[in-house]
Amino acid sequence: MEDTHFDLTKEMERDILRRFISYILNRLVLDGMIDKDKAHDPEYLEKLVLKNTYILDEPSFSRIIEIHHEFCDSAGKMIEDNKPIVAIVLLCTAIEQILNLYYRYFLTFQGISDEDITEIIKRNNFDIKTGWLMTLVVGREFPPDLKKRISEIVEIRNSIVHYKAVPGPFDSDDDSYSRIEERIKKLDYTTILSIPNELERTLEKIFEESSQEYKMTKELSKILFTHLKI
Repeated sequence: MEDTHFDLTKEMERDILRRFISYILNRLVLDGMIDKDKAHDPEYLEKLVLKNTYILDEPSFSRIIEIHHEFCDSAGKMIEDNKPIVAIVLLCTAIEQILNLYYRYFLTFQGISDEDITEIIKRNNFDIKTGWLMTLVVGREFPPDLKKRISEIVEIRNSIVHYKAVPGPFDSDDDSYSRIEERIKKLDYTTILSIPNELERTLEKIFEESSQEYKMTKELSKILFTHLKI
């Protein structure tokens, strides 16, 4: 049998290490195991993390793989190839993946089980996830302007995915495709391609504001990353 192995780049190794450290710190923060008087001492944090690496061996240790970046990159390439219909479907897929990812984070921090979180994500659409559900879960309103821009491209995406194939006369633009094409022409591609990054920044800010534990985990992780030069 051919010997196969997976080579990790330095960047991948660094990313994995940072994720493990953040996971351990997050658990320590949630369990109240960090001395707040020493919390900003990097050497204290380093020793604490090394002492508690057993957390990574527990059955509860899990990971979330992010895949939205590939969809965003592909959407950009489709725009370059003059295939905006495909780009919009890919872009909306990435947006929904980001929303679901952060709802997973939000609800996990509130002690909701993975099974219940999955049901919440499955049962709610774009409009709800950027509306009352956000207010209910984190006590923050989703930015109206960003919601409007997301809703606009999601509507176009729905008309593409659920294509009705309505026919029209040769001398008019009343058919399904022409209507979709007309809406797409009005879009600013640079603006819509920036939505995923803006959404991530927005949700990250909302998460930090709504969870002191998450905010503390990020602060301590940054201190330790700097100390370890990773």
